[in-house]
Amino acid sequence: MVAILFLAHPMLGHAASPWTQEATYGDKITKKLEYGFMNFLGGWTEAYRQPASAKAHNENYAAATSRGLYHALTYTVGGALQMATFPFPFDIPLPNGGLSLKPKGLPAEDVSAQTLPTAESTTGR
Repeated sequence: MVAILFLAHPMLGHAASPWTQEATYGDKITKKLEYGFMNFLGGWTEAYRQPASAKAHNENYAAATSRGLYHALTYTVGGALQMATFPFPFDIPLPNGGLSLKPKGLPAEDVSAQTLPTAESTTGR
């Protein structure tokens, strides 16, 4: 059943994974491995995050719970498949783009431009 779900993924109209935008083979496989790792380890959190978000926004709790379970399963299994196939840069799209290391709402250049404060900048010296 899970295999059928993943074979049907491209037909479900999910957007391409973010790592597919990388220019070189090396960047693609590195980002694919990171993306797979993030979804494999963090996918289960969707089972809790979706219902909590629905409750906070007064949305349908039952629908959010089923969506959370679906995302938890597909992100976790999809992440494992991404990791297992990382040397081959073909995509296995995940619902809503899966989990990402990039904070939502920030363009990639904004994230890379941020710097951590140094001891000199916080003490005024």
